[in-house]
Amino acid sequence: MLDTFLKQTIAVLVVAIFAAILISLVTVAVFIIRPQLDRAADFTGHTLKALSLTFDVVEPDQRDQLIERLSKDMGLNVVASLEPPEAKGRPTPLLSRYFKHALEQRYKLKNGASVVAGSDGRLWVRVNVAQRPLWLSIQSVQAADPVRNVFLIAALAFVAALIAGIALQRRVARPLKALEEHVNQFDDPKVHSPLTEVGVREISAVSEAFNQMAQRLKLIEADRAVMLAGVSHDLRTPLTKLRLSLDMLHDADDELVQSAKRQVDRIESMLVQFLEYARGFEAEEPSDVSLATLLNRAIKAVDLVGKVDVEVTEDLVVSVRQGALIRALGNLMINALRYGAMPVRVSARRGGATLFLEVGDRGAGLEPEQAKALTRPFARGNAARSGDGTGLGLAIVEQAALAHGGTLEFSKANGEFVASLHLPLSRLRPHS
Repeated sequence: MLDTFLKQTIAVLVVAIFAAILISLVTVAVFIIRPQLDRAADFTGHTLKALSLTFDVVEPDQRDQLIERLSKDMGLNVVASLEPPEAKGRPTPLLSRYFKHALEQRYKLKNGASVVAGSDGRLWVRVNVAQRPLWLSIQSVQAADPVRNVFLIAALAFVAALIAGIALQRRVARPLKALEEHVNQFDDPKVHSPLTEVGVREISAVSEAFNQMAQRLKLIEADRAVMLAGVSHDLRTPLTKLRLSLDMLHDADDELVQSAKRQVDRIESMLVQFLEYARGFEAEEPSDVSLATLLNRAIKAVDLVGKVDVEVTEDLVVSVRQGALIRALGNLMINALRYGAMPVRVSARRGGATLFLEVGDRGAGLEPEQAKALTRPFARGNAARSGDGTGLGLAIVEQAALAHGGTLEFSKANGEFVASLHLPLSRLRPHS
């Protein structure tokens, strides 16, 4: 669920801020609010006891005057009433409930004194004066619950801290996102643009290391291309002379001459593959072509017309590097005929946002993991070690897939071995 840096950062921020606010609220409640309420309850209890004693010692006529005076003079913040208040059960605010409990613990008079929460938000204490119940109230706690304001402030602080944390995280994650995009676009080190080294020191160091790696890959790629091209070019001249020499032999054994020519052809085919692998396909410009046309061109390029079944479920027009895909499909079809079994099929189909170009045959094939290992340059399977292959066939296919932002995959199902190119349609710009 928390599979991205953004989600993990937000989760950490939420937990940390919530824990900090919770600890702060508990600390304020225990060490500030609770002692204040206890002192207020003590003061209120002493005041009520003093009033009760006053009512007990004054004359009856003076007592009635005092009750009337307390009921009218609200400036004293003390209310006396002979009628019981309209009770509403427990006080709603949290602090009022605690204050009521604290007052009940401290205010303990004889004759059944009790504390009741009135509908007006005040706490009333019943005392018996001259065998008559008298209700007294001292409003020492605000009717509005301050805890609600504390929670409101905490919520605002939580939102502000979360927004600031997300903004900071996005500032940190932006260079990482740029790095991810550069890595995904790193198809060809020769044309790769350097990554801007911005952000915090650690992120900037990662960007710098990536640029250095890209530069080293450029040098390695250039050296490899120069080496393979140089070797292939230098070998073509003696091969041409050898072919001419074979043509000029008149009295030699014809079978021996033909065998030598086949070996020359084999070497030339190997050199062509060396050059193709060295050059790569990234330099080829994409062009529009229909899938049916692309498959037919690939079949003609390897002289397999009539030997391969073609399946196109949807004849899309896509913008691709045609030479790369024609070469890749040709290599897969040759491998299917050489190491697999008839019938051989080549197909194109769309699955969601992916284009699948598949070559399948009815041979035993290899396990997908074993076949994947043969995509390394010059890797050859046991069945091909004595053949004419160079070990670059599948490497060239995978190179063509990477040039389109895709992958080369293998599978075995229903008695068929399938090699397929998975190409993202977003990189192929399909036309409607």
